Amino acid sequence: MILEEIEFRCANSLYPHYRQLLSKHRALHQRLQRDGLLPYRQNFSSDSDKQYALAVVVLDPTMKGYALQQAEEIGLPVDTTSTASDRKIQEILRGEYDYQMVHKDRSATARRVKKKARGRLKSELVQMKETR
Repeated sequence: MILEEIEFRCANSLYPHYRQLLSKHRALHQRLQRDGLLPYRQNFSSDSDKQYALAVVVLDPTMKGYALQQAEEIGLPVDTTSTASDRKIQEILRGEYDYQMVHKDRSATARRVKKKARGRLKSELVQMKETR
């Protein structure tokens, strides 16, 4: 199963508006904690600069519009769109994706979103195996 992923403009301390972009990342990450979306953040910082990325995997195609609308309201531009493989999604769900920032969000919404994402992936994998 291949799903769409939306990556937003990175926040890099070497460029203007770094703090504003970082604030927008945090706000959008919070708003994207919804069923059908799997947002995640990455920390690519080095000794010379700080760099953070925000992306969301669209698990439910009907939620893509919501994600884009929230980004527009916050003022965080889309950088690129691509696809996310099952393996990548599983790594994000486990908090093991490259440079992933693991948020200790214990809210019921965040737990429900992750649980539904895992269940959806498992059922689609079973369907794929059955059709082979």
